[in-house]
Amino acid sequence: MTTDAADAGAEVLVAFWGRSKPLDLRTRQRCERLAALVDPEGSLAAAARAAPEGSAPRVAAALARATDPEIAGLVRQIARAPAAAGGEQAARPRTRTQDVDVNGNHNFVVTVGRDLLMGERIPSEEPGSGAGPPPPRASPSAPTELVLVVAADPVDQERLQLGMEAREIREALRRSAGRSQWTVDTWSAARFGDLSQALLDHLPRVVHFSGHGSEGGLLLEDESGFAREVPREALTELFAEFAETVECVVLNACYSEPQARAISSCVPFVIGSPSTVLDTAAIRFSAGFYQALGAGRSVPKAYRMGCAHFRGKDNPGDPPPVLIARPPR
Repeated sequence: MTTDAADAGAEVLVAFWGRSKPLDLRTRQRCERLAALVDPEGSLAAAARAAPEGSAPRVAAALARATDPEIAGLVRQIARAPAAAGGEQAARPRTRTQDVDVNGNHNFVVTVGRDLLMGERIPSEEPGSGAGPPPPRASPSAPTELVLVVAADPVDQERLQLGMEAREIREALRRSAGRSQWTVDTWSAARFGDLSQALLDHLPRVVHFSGHGSEGGLLLEDESGFAREVPREALTELFAEFAETVECVVLNACYSEPQARAISSCVPFVIGSPSTVLDTAAIRFSAGFYQALGAGRSVPKAYRMGCAHFRGKDNPGDPPPVLIARPPR
């Protein structure tokens, strides 16, 4: 972990402990998990509440020493997360403006974090008024919610339109009213190790599996591209490690209901198919589900929208996927 990343993560974590800045719900949840990993005894948290101004270096040093990849992933997430509505953004990227002259025009270059923007200075309507050029527009806030699409289409199985399904998911969110809040990360030809690495790196809110399933588990790929069945026990153990960050798992595959019921012991909502499912119907369900999710609907309401899209002329009698909610604790 770099020093800059540790410093940025420490700033947000100290603000979380001291409640000096309003943070959104997802950032608070990640801070809780991070605190449990780096400060299990609570000594750093106590120091931050007592003297927040001087505690950030100690917290940054603790983060920099950490070797757990989950800690690094959490730090990256909270460092770029926005504050709650009405509050300042946590860990804003550094912004620098520099005047440049291109072909005789007065231009400016703005660097926001790693992004490079360029624009043209607009002169004042009244020369000599001293008003000066207007400031550059603020850059849009970074997305705060992630859909992790994990796709596997082993060479020894019937080919599926997984690229089309991933496209429908991206387009449904892109066209939604909440488009600025969502981003999609797709892992193709996925192996089990890819799934666990992606969960550690990105801490998604929604995990969407596209591919084949069996009554015994999900079919991911091995090193040669052939099917490798991952049993429901392994899936449950994996998702149990991310129970505080993953809200919903969509298993868009045949015979995935048993796996969904197993995973529901640790994830709030899981969706699985009770039998075989047509490729076209699976794609339609995804389009409807993410259309509603992007519009701000809850997972149960988004599920009902997906079921409405699922039904078509090609599958009039096929049972739709089932939604399983985590049992009360």
